[in-house]
Amino acid sequence: YSILQNKKKVFEINQHMLYIYQNNNDIKNTLCIITEMIDYAYENNLKELEHTLLILNLEILMKAGYFQESIVLIEKLQKIPVFFTESNYLMYYYASNLYNIGRVDESFQITLNLIKKLKETSATNNHEQPLYALVYSLYSTLQDHLDKDDGGVKYYRLAKNHAKNLKDQSILYNILKRCNTFYSYESSKKILNECITFYKQENRYLELGEIYFNLATEILFQEESGIHVKEYFKKCEDIFLCFANEKSAYIENNFAIYYILEENNVEKALSMLKRVCFTELSDFTKMTIYLNISMCHILLNQFETEEFIDIHNKFNQCIQRLMNRENSSKYEAIYKEILDIILLEHRGYTDQVIQTCSRILNTLDNKSFFKPIIQDIKNRNSTNLAVSYNENINFYTKINKNKIFLAEFRFWE
Repeated sequence: YSILQNKKKVFEINQHMLYIYQNNNDIKNTLCIITEMIDYAYENNLKELEHTLLILNLEILMKAGYFQESIVLIEKLQKIPVFFTESNYLMYYYASNLYNIGRVDESFQITLNLIKKLKETSATNNHEQPLYALVYSLYSTLQDHLDKDDGGVKYYRLAKNHAKNLKDQSILYNILKRCNTFYSYESSKKILNECITFYKQENRYLELGEIYFNLATEILFQEESGIHVKEYFKKCEDIFLCFANEKSAYIENNFAIYYILEENNVEKALSMLKRVCFTELSDFTKMTIYLNISMCHILLNQFETEEFIDIHNKFNQCIQRLMNRENSSKYEAIYKEILDIILLEHRGYTDQVIQTCSRILNTLDNKSFFKPIIQDIKNRNSTNLAVSYNENINFYTKINKNKIFLAEFRFWE
């Protein structure tokens, strides 16, 4: 009895500590405390409490970028009898995490099935109202990533419209964080600053970090020596770097791009990129980082070294695995083409560069992000005509000047 009383007292203390850690945005200690509380609930057969704590644990793991751990927890939760509506939420969380670890085929199919299921249910079901916005947003992201249908325009609009009427406005601001895909630069900057104001007021530290990241990247791509960019990336490091997962890899990748384009500090960028090549990263994330490491070696004139050859091989292995999926994204094939062309250029194979660029340009839509990049490579190896840019002006200008390409990340889901 004495031991049970002591455990109960510890649980009550943990409740207070959980509140303190959450308010102070101390994620690691929050997760530790929740684990202790889950153990207490399990040992005392407090099933409802255990279930509530497991859901809270899941939400924090996802926000911190622990996607693999989240999937394990979701699979555990799916074995517990739940209400039909909650099973739909779990399927959404599952699809979202699958997307974030690169299992896109599964994520796409689950999300598509959820949309079909939601269309069959009543839109007046209050419990599921947030789910409409969440699922539509994820489907929009998947459509854009995989270059399907209208690239996610319709479902992004549906997600936003559903979210506007929700009591929990954090869902709306989470959807708005990827506004740069659909809005002009000036509009995106305004919206992202509104998101910053909201998350500061709500003391939502992790979400705030994602907005700083997207805003810093957007300014970096659009403005020469854009103010606040380095400051914003440092804020992101303070928030995410301790986690050593996909999110911290995203931060360091884009911060490395800043060091290359704005400070011409290739050695520092290379060191940052090497530091975040964690083995558990998704193939898509590793492919992107290997590509940027390759570009650093090219800038340092080290593209014939054993180290470069090893990185290049790893890059190609990731590409191969990604292209073997049922749903390939719009990125892997063009990333490989661009790296191959730039290597040909730096090795002096001008005619081959021009021919390859001409072939690729014939396949790209005029609105393609990559068209100005390929056109620049062709022009600097032949006519030397300047390309006029409508957007991403700073990025296009500086990669053209350096005769490289760099691939960035954004926080979307």
